Amino acid sequence: MTNTMHCFITKNGALRPLFIAYFILLSAPLYFARQVLGQVSVSAIHPSTIQPGGTSKVTIRGANLSNGMSVRTVRQDIKLELESITPESAILSVSHPGLTSFEPMPLWFGAPGVLNVPRYLLLDDLPVVMDNGANHSFATAQSIANLQAVDGICDGPVLDYYRITVAAGQRLSFEVLTQSLHSKMDPVIRILKADGSFLAQKDDSSVGPDPHFSHVFQEAGDYLVEVSDSHYGPGTEYHLRVGDFPVFDHLFPMAVQRGQPTSVEFAGPELASETRSDVLVPDSWKGTSFTTSVQANAGSSSAWGELLVTSFPQYLESPTEKKVLELPMGLSGKLTAANEVDTHWIRCIKGQPIRFSSQTRSLGSGALLQMQLFNAAGGKLSETAVSAMDEWGFDFTPPEDGEYRLVVNDLLQRGGPGYGYYIQAERAGSFTVQLKPDPNTRQRFAMEETHGGGAIDLQVNRFGYEGEIQLSLIPNDLPIRLLNPRIPAGAKEHRCLMVSQPGWNAQAMNLVRLSAEAVSDPAIRVELANESLSRVIEPHVLVPSRSSSGVLALAGNAASPPLFGFDVPVGVQWNRASDTHLVSIPLKRLKEDFKAAVVVDGSLLPNGWTLSSTADKDIFTVSVKRVAGQEPAAISLLAYTDLPD
Repeated sequence: MTNTMHCFITKNGALRPLFIAYFILLSAPLYFARQVLGQVSVSAIHPSTIQPGGTSKVTIRGANLSNGMSVRTVRQDIKLELESITPESAILSVSHPGLTSFEPMPLWFGAPGVLNVPRYLLLDDLPVVMDNGANHSFATAQSIANLQAVDGICDGPVLDYYRITVAAGQRLSFEVLTQSLHSKMDPVIRILKADGSFLAQKDDSSVGPDPHFSHVFQEAGDYLVEVSDSHYGPGTEYHLRVGDFPVFDHLFPMAVQRGQPTSVEFAGPELASETRSDVLVPDSWKGTSFTTSVQANAGSSSAWGELLVTSFPQYLESPTEKKVLELPMGLSGKLTAANEVDTHWIRCIKGQPIRFSSQTRSLGSGALLQMQLFNAAGGKLSETAVSAMDEWGFDFTPPEDGEYRLVVNDLLQRGGPGYGYYIQAERAGSFTVQLKPDPNTRQRFAMEETHGGGAIDLQVNRFGYEGEIQLSLIPNDLPIRLLNPRIPAGAKEHRCLMVSQPGWNAQAMNLVRLSAEAVSDPAIRVELANESLSRVIEPHVLVPSRSSSGVLALAGNAASPPLFGFDVPVGVQWNRASDTHLVSIPLKRLKEDFKAAVVVDGSLLPNGWTLSSTADKDIFTVSVKRVAGQEPAAISLLAYTDLPD
C-alpha cells in the first residue's frame, strides 16, 4: 500500500502538508448533579428561631440523619455545631454574636450525594414555644405569656387559638411571620374576647401577607389570639409574636453607605418619627442588605427592619431647598401625605447614559413609585413604565450637559408615614450576572470525586459594558475548577462548567458564590444574584432573601462506574486551508438504563476556538472552528451528562 501526503507550497517556497493531523482527546465523562435519593432528608427544624447574642439549641427532624449529615450557613459570624445525631433527629447548637445583622439565616443540610432545600432560622429575642397541636377550639386554647413567640403549623380549615391574660390599658403588639420562613401560608390574625366575640383583626400588611399591628386592651382579663390561613392550606409554617415591640413599616433612610455612620428612623403609623437608631455597616460587610433592630421605650422585645447597603454616596430628600445631586448616588425620600409630589435635581453629562431604579415595597414601603424626568425648561424627557413588577425604573441618555428635574409620586396618589422610597442613579458601564430564571436552573450540585461537575446557567444583563467578564469562585481555594470562566464579549447568556479536582471527596460540603469582574476594568465587579430565579421557583415569597442571593451549594459524592464513553478516531486529518473542521464520534452507552442526553463541549479547546455538535442516534458530528495559524498536536473535548435527581 502506498501512503500519499498531499502538500501545498507556502510563500517562501517550502512544502507543507495539506492536512493537519490531530489527536482528539476526550476527557473522562463528567456526571453533573447526580443526587442520591432516599438518603438524608430534613423535614423540620424546631424552634425556627434563635436568640440574638447567645447560643441556642435547635432540633432537626428527618430521615437517615446519621448517614453523614452536615449543615452549613453563609454567615461567617455564626457558629454551628452538631451536638448529637440519630437517624430521626439531631441537636444543632447555633451561636450568634449579637452585634451584627439580624436577617433570617438560611441553613443548608447535606450528606454525601445529597443536598436539601435550605431552611430558615429567624432571630427573635422573645422566648419561643411550640404549637401544641391541640389548640383548635376556645376551650382548648393554648396558654402563652404576654411576651411570647410561637412556632406553629397551620392545620388547614382547623384554626389555632392561644390564650393571653392582660391588664387594663395594656398595649400589646402582634405579628405573624411566614415570608421569612418561605412558607406558603397567607395568615390572618384575630383578637377575640374570652367568649369568642370579635375585638380586632389584621389580614396582610401594606406590602405582603404577613400582618402586624398593636392593640390597647381596655379591660383586664383573658383574651384569645386566633391564627388561620386565608386559603386553609394544611402543613404550612408560621411564627406568631406577641410582645411590646414597636410596629413600623420600613426604615428611613432606606439605604446606607458602607463605612458611613447613619441615624436611622423607624417609619410607620404606630411609631413616632423621633424613634431612631445609629447604624454603622463596616466596609468589610459584603452583603447587599443589613437588618437592624429597635425596641419601644421601656420595652423588652424587638422589631427588625432591613436596609440596603451600597458603596454609592447617599442623600436625603431636601424639601425646602434646591440641592443638585451628583452621580452615582442613592436618594431616600418620603411621601408624607396623599397627592404629594417630590422634586429632585440631578446633574447630568451629555451622552452619558444613566439608569434610574427604585425600591419601595421590597423594603416595607407601600409606595408604587412613579418617576418622571424633565429638562430645565420643563419638557418631559422620560418616565417609568407601569408593569407587573411593583418597583420601576428607566434608562436615559442626556442630550445636553446640565441640571435635570426628577419628579416622583405614588401611582395611586397615596402617602403617609409608611410611604418612603429609595432611588438609585448610576452611569453606564456596568452589568449584573444572575442565575437564569428557569425552573431547570440548578443551585445545588452533588459532585462526584473523580468525574463530578456542574453546569451553572447564567444570564448577563449589560448596561453600557459589552466586554468580556471573568468569573471566579468565592472562596477560591476549593478543589473545584471553572472550565470556562470567561464570558465572551456581548454575551447575554453563559453556561459555566465546574469540575471536581484532586482533593474533592465524598464528605465535602461547601457554599460558594461567583464573582464577576470586567476584564477591561477590574474595578467593575459584582457577585452572582438569583432573585429572578427565586421568584420563578418560589412565587409565594414576594421578596427573595438577599442574604442567600447567589449562593451555590456543593456536596461531595463517591465516584461511580462510568455511564458512557466514545470511540474516538485516531489521527484525524483536517484540511489546513480551512479553519472549520468536522469529525464524527460514536457514543458508547455503558449501562442499559442510561438514556440521558450527552453533551460534547468545547470548553477545553484553545482560547478563541469554538465548537458545535449534533447527535443522530448517538453518532456525534462535531464542528470545530480554529484560530487561523494555530496547529496544536492535540485538542481536548469535554463530554458530560446532566443527570436528573
